[in-house]
Amino acid sequence: MKYSGFTPQIFLDGRQSRAFPHQTTINDWLRDQTLVSVEKIYKLVFEKMIHLIFLAEARKTNFVLEFDLTYLGYWGRRWDPLIKGSKMVKGTRRICHYHGAMIHGSKKSLFIGCHYVAKGESKIPFMLQITDWLLELGLNIKVCVVDREYYRHNVLKSFKICNVDVITPAKDYSQLKNCKRHYLDQKKGRTQQYEIGTKAKKGV
Repeated sequence: MKYSGFTPQIFLDGRQSRAFPHQTTINDWLRDQTLVSVEKIYKLVFEKMIHLIFLAEARKTNFVLEFDLTYLGYWGRRWDPLIKGSKMVKGTRRICHYHGAMIHGSKKSLFIGCHYVAKGESKIPFMLQITDWLLELGLNIKVCVVDREYYRHNVLKSFKICNVDVITPAKDYSQLKNCKRHYLDQKKGRTQQYEIGTKAKKGV
């Protein structure tokens, strides 16, 4: 495979140098970097990929933005705000918590962001940073899709301010049960208005 601007070095045995370093070399290099510098680097890489894959096309495309959380088990000796106590991964009581973002459009999908979540850190700032960044690049975000764990008033309100609709599974509260019952009884249609309260429950 040829890459623009790259001229491989030819070794004596006929082998050619790599256009990109081997993953083990990259891993060794990453261990010497700070978390902030790595996040800046991957943002530059993702922005370049967005320009190559999506913004090079002249036609306007509506994109779907997706966020999800990943939990990986940790068996090392570190114990800092980035290592969380949890039983979500079998075989360990400590995990690393990552927040990822993807965009879908033009029959393509691209991973565009990752954030290492610390203890007590809100998910919203990363989500808004990604959204504002994509809008500044000129992408038209039609909707944001998230899992049930994002079902919070402050998450939905933050995206509403950005004029981005959110699709998320609703928790099975009594108000939602009544909506489903009215639909099954043919009293109301499939689409109904559902309001989320902002007040905390007693005893919580």
